[in-house]
Amino acid sequence: MKTLREVDIRVPFVGRGQELERTATALTEGRVTTLVGPGGSGKSRMALEAIDRDGGDYAVVALSGTAEGAVNDAVAVALGARESPGIDAASAIEDALRRSPRPILIDNCEHVLDEARAICALMAAVPGVRVLATSRHRLGLENETVVEVGPLPRDEARAFVLACLRAKDPDFVPDRLDEDRITAVAGALDGLPIAIDLAVARYPAITLAQLARDLRRIVPSQFRTTRSTDPRHQTLERTIEWSTTLLSAPARLLFAACVSFSGWFDAEDLRAVGDPQMDAGAATAALDELADHSLIVRLQGGRFTVLAPVRAVASRRAEALRNAATFSQRHAIRMRDNSLRVRDAYADTDLLEFVASITDRYDDYRAALDWTLHHADRLHVGVELVRMLTAYWGDRGRLAEGMRWTQRALDVASNAGTLDAAEVGHLTYAHLRICYAMGNYVEMLEQGPSLIGAFTRVGDRLSLGRAYNLLSVASLGIGAVEDAEKFGETAVALHRAIDHRRGVASGLCNLGNAALEGRFDPATALLHYREGLELALEPGGEAIRVLIHGNIAEALYALGDLAEAERSCALSLEAAELLGNEAYRGWGYGILARIRLARGDFREAGRALRTAIEYLMIEPGNEYVAAAAELAARLALARESPAEAARLFHAARRFRMRHILMQAGPAILEASEAFARSTEALTPEEVAAAERASQGVESAPELLAAARASLEVGVAASGAWYDGPDTTNGEHELG
Repeated sequence: MKTLREVDIRVPFVGRGQELERTATALTEGRVTTLVGPGGSGKSRMALEAIDRDGGDYAVVALSGTAEGAVNDAVAVALGARESPGIDAASAIEDALRRSPRPILIDNCEHVLDEARAICALMAAVPGVRVLATSRHRLGLENETVVEVGPLPRDEARAFVLACLRAKDPDFVPDRLDEDRITAVAGALDGLPIAIDLAVARYPAITLAQLARDLRRIVPSQFRTTRSTDPRHQTLERTIEWSTTLLSAPARLLFAACVSFSGWFDAEDLRAVGDPQMDAGAATAALDELADHSLIVRLQGGRFTVLAPVRAVASRRAEALRNAATFSQRHAIRMRDNSLRVRDAYADTDLLEFVASITDRYDDYRAALDWTLHHADRLHVGVELVRMLTAYWGDRGRLAEGMRWTQRALDVASNAGTLDAAEVGHLTYAHLRICYAMGNYVEMLEQGPSLIGAFTRVGDRLSLGRAYNLLSVASLGIGAVEDAEKFGETAVALHRAIDHRRGVASGLCNLGNAALEGRFDPATALLHYREGLELALEPGGEAIRVLIHGNIAEALYALGDLAEAERSCALSLEAAELLGNEAYRGWGYGILARIRLARGDFREAGRALRTAIEYLMIEPGNEYVAAAAELAARLALARESPAEAARLFHAARRFRMRHILMQAGPAILEASEAFARSTEALTPEEVAAAERASQGVESAPELLAAARASLEVGVAASGAWYDGPDTTNGEHELG
């Protein structure tokens, strides 16, 4: 997502002394400050100046390209907040800010005012959070401080014209006639900073004398198509329209096309949307022309963007050319093609780079997908977008959002009937991957036959093997061990037939899980895991290596080899660190906590568990969350707090039942035995009280918070239990 800080600001900040002083006071004394003014008055630029003077440690959210219904998602992405089952984007944002309060800048709220108002109110209610917003209209919040940002006063407007001229010609020194012309330009443009910047952008190709003369000739009757009744908005639109009349034909066409992009674009992007037949050199020259006119803004790395006040005029120009629909279709195809290039470049070798590439242009990918879902005859373009975005939704914890998109795509496909069996299969597979991340195993198994049927009909053995692996996981999730084994064996056979080593490794991992969790046979599980590990050592196998090393640690733990179990756990944590997956880190530290608890080292077990909880608070994984709470309960029992242990056990059991996580396995058996010990030490009344106390714990964050609070109780009781998080990052003392 583009942030304001990426814009190459050519002209130094001018004036606004009183407004900045009022803003500084408001940021010190209040929770919500809104800079309000007409489009083009310089609210965004002033907001950047204000936060730089305030210390600069702001999360910046640019809403200019954000559609209705997507504000919370945009804020969550900017804050790194992650959804989880039962936790929507707003709740994830609140939780992220409570854990790490920081000031927020929300820019360009006017077109999504209701959503912006709601999320700003939610964030401002978090202690330690201040919100600075920019909008053409006040948010209307209680205790909101509004700072009006109008056109520049005459002297400041003149100073800004001079600054813009010197940005084009550092040696410019005005004479007496130039002083009069500068005054004329500032007056003709009503002191609007963006209008001044756009107009002066033609200097020195147009002299200052010509510029003053041309601006005086602009009359409102020439621009009766404007939809704005505010004279200052009309001034801005007239200035932009005047600037476009000076463009070459290719530049005018690309200017109309640039509004298709929500975020950044480069020359190839804009040529593909505006006119794929345009010569690449001509497209680059047209982009330079647009940038020289300040109609688009240069970013770093050969990228460009469109500022919000210019976007509306570009949109009307696209409509006037009757090309808006064509541009939207080409934009969707371009983003599809980009997604394929990203997937080919990174998906099989570097998951971090893959997801980062999606994040960088997420607004555009989402806009492209939305367009395809409104045009069923182009839905096949959306299939590729869904397949790529599923990795993003899963890695970034945007599960509820992913579920909405994949379900919507399936509904459109079902009604339209325009996709072939393979495309329907890929959509279904993407949807079931989100179901898996949310622990919705029942839906996975219900849709499994249609998924298998789709890939069988087209003879896609790779996708068929992946589907069987997914169903193996789902079957074990509900305790259907024989089905899990059958699906896992089929997946292994299919992947072996096409020599897909990571697919075979995944199938062997699933067979190992069935042996360990379903059959209580750690020796057999270990054989499957180790065979799979040999196949997962090639580039791109990082994720499966995390799982296999962790599962080997689990199997060795069950066999009583704690030293080797800890070594394997360290390897899993090392791979999770490289992968950047917080849920895997949380799982790995949870295994480490179990190993240390088995050794009777309660202090080190507490440290590892606290670290696991910290990672899981960032990226919950349902089963990992339940296991963490059960470990905290076992530590509470070890320090002779059976009532607290029983409360946590009850909460974890309720959580498992809600998310269908009641499959068997050594870890769950250990938890069940410890639960029985905790209840033996209590009276029936105390057991009932513990169960009642657990009923308020409904979500993953609440269960993790309860587990963390239990650890902190242990710290207060005895410093020997825990003295801070485990920061070893996989580098453990072994033996």
